[in-house]
Amino acid sequence: MLLTPEGRLLITGVGLSLAAIATLAVGTLWSAAYTQLVVAVIATNVVFGRVTAISLGYAMGLGDRMVVLANVLVETLLVLLFYPLFVFSLRQLVEVQVLRPYLTTVREAAERHREKSSACSVQSSSRAPLHRTCA
Repeated sequence: MLLTPEGRLLITGVGLSLAAIATLAVGTLWSAAYTQLVVAVIATNVVFGRVTAISLGYAMGLGDRMVVLANVLVETLLVLLFYPLFVFSLRQLVEVQVLRPYLTTVREAAERHREKSSACSVQSSSRAPLHRTCA
């Protein structure tokens, strides 16, 4: 499971998360007040979202680079951690209770429309947008 591309993404996400936590711990030793502001922006992004975190960062006087980097870090970590879990759940390798009803609905819809989707093909060229043809 961890040898798949999604598994490598998950390992990368965990590693990057641990590196970020270690960096924040070292930052606390260097400048506790500034690190506390950065942690507040990170926590706000996780709980309330990107726009609120950016607003908070600017309101607290953090510079453009730190606000953007903190938010990019959080968004990257969320993708690296949750995308593999979603794929593993879709493949039924990991069971995520929250996603179970959604994935059941997706599978049922896919089975109902299997014949329709197998008769269609998607074509594209470098100059034209995707074109769908059905038999």
